[in-house]
Amino acid sequence: MDGTYRPPVTDGSGQDRKVLKAAFDLLKSVGYTVQDGVMLDPEGKPFAFEILTSSQDEERLAAIYQRTLEKIGIEVGIRGLEGDQVRRTVVHQQHRRRGGRRGARAERAAARTRYDAGHAEPRETKADAG
Repeated sequence: MDGTYRPPVTDGSGQDRKVLKAAFDLLKSVGYTVQDGVMLDPEGKPFAFEILTSSQDEERLAAIYQRTLEKIGIEVGIRGLEGDQVRRTVVHQQHRRRGGRRGARAERAAARTRYDAGHAEPRETKADAG
């Protein structure tokens, strides 16, 4: 990240359709579609996610995102948690996605084995040398 990101400029009404249309067009350009009012990823799975909140202010903000994204078929759940629960839940989800510590190590080892198998030079054995 080079620090050049700037959030889109809107009219502040929460009803700025230009920004929502730009997001929708971007999703369509990478293979997302809408069927029966539901945004589907390129594999046909519904686009849905959950926003974790730790205060009423965050919950109100999340509700605004929820209502806005609902307009283009994205399902957003909101779950209020205590501050420490949010951190633990995020860490748990990241850990689960990686398959846990052992899963991540095993995945790296398997990838290395596949790479080595595809790029290894044939080795001379005693039978070849004899």
